[in-house]
Amino acid sequence: MNSQQKLFCEMYLTKNYGNATQSAISAGYSEKTAYSQGQRLLNHVEVKKYLAKRKEELFADMMADHHNTMNKINMLANFNIKDLYDNKGNLKLIKDLPPEVAYCISSTETRLKKDGEEWDTVTNIKTESKIKALEQLAKIQKLYEDKIPGNLTIRVIIDEDE
Repeated sequence: MNSQQKLFCEMYLTKNYGNATQSAISAGYSEKTAYSQGQRLLNHVEVKKYLAKRKEELFADMMADHHNTMNKINMLANFNIKDLYDNKGNLKLIKDLPPEVAYCISSTETRLKKDGEEWDTVTNIKTESKIKALEQLAKIQKLYEDKIPGNLTIRVIIDEDE
């Protein structure tokens, strides 16, 4: 398979979303013969094999992206503030937090505060919004819809034999 045929395949699967004519033009084939070239290329054995292989790769990439995004949303939705503290109630060091807990922290600020004659270390921690993550999960899982049908017809059948 030559580079022009490979470019046709890439255009067919990405930019032109299954339009063989436009993919042929994008790959540098003549506009006059693009329709017939596109159809010929779709029937070419090597092009068919390449398209099948690339579809699988693109699908795997898309699923990996989806899985990664869902994992991140789940981390935020399931974040528990208790995970920031040890058994004695002391704030854990950032370096000691599991990655899924550290991911939920958007910023920290540590400062010294004078309390009478002593100085205390005060740490402010800001976390990502758990509510937003839960809303995203609800949307993805279609737990609620933006539109509720206005007209509903309910049929009630009464069996008089009983």
